[in-house]
This record gives sequence, C-alpha cells and structure tokens, in this order.
Amino acid sequence: MVCPVGVRLKRRKLNKNGTAMTYQAKASVCLECSHKPQCSPTSSTGRYVNRPLYENVLKRVTDRVASEAGKRHLQARSVVTEGAIGRLVSLLHWRRCCTWGEAGAQAETLWRQIGHNLMWPFRESCG
Repeated sequence: MVCPVGVRLKRRKLNKNGTAMTYQAKASVCLECSHKPQCSPTSSTGRYVNRPLYENVLKRVTDRVASEAGKRHLQARSVVTEGAIGRLVSLLHWRRCCTWGEAGAQAETLWRQIGHNLMWPFRESCG
C-alpha cells in the first residue's frame, strides 16, 4: 500500500475477524506532510487503510447477491429462516437463552438447532 504522495504504508495488524489487514504510515511522516489536511486531517498516528484479505471473494458474493437470481434466493432463504426460528420459539419454548455469555449462547443455539433438525422429519410425518 502506498499513500497518495508515494509514502509506503507498512502492514500493522489483522482486524478482529481476521478478514482485513491494516496498513499504516509513520506518524512523523504524516505530520510533516503538506497533504495531511486532505489525507488524514484528524489522525495523530499517521494515515491507515484497512484492506480486505478476500477482496475477490467479496466481489463475487456481492455480484451474486445483487443479481436477480440472488435476490430471489435471498428472499426464499429469509422465509425459510424465519420459519425455522418461529418453530424454535413455539415448539421448543425458546424465548431467550438460558445460559450466560457469548459462548453459552452459542452452545445453546447449536443444541437447539440440532434438536430442531432431529424433530423436523418427525413433525412432518405426524402433521
């Protein structure tokens, strides 16, 4: 990565999700630069840019979702998903999680999904 005036930005870190890399210039270089008011007016640490690691994959997914077939598929998926959540709420009496913390909520969600998947064929044959 290179800033608008040609200064090389160094790789610094991955974001929390591990999906983007942060590139940053030295603060001393940015503070002395004549383009700082336009480039990074409020930064005291130097210009930084986040760049997705999987940019080509993101582009393909964005194009696919924006297509007419993608919009129809997304609509159908939302109907199916809402139906599954409705069944979890009504059949399994899942109004809220009974565990504490993110890990507990994820584990509870997984167990309820497994229970839902096991119950679904039975419900259709009895219904």
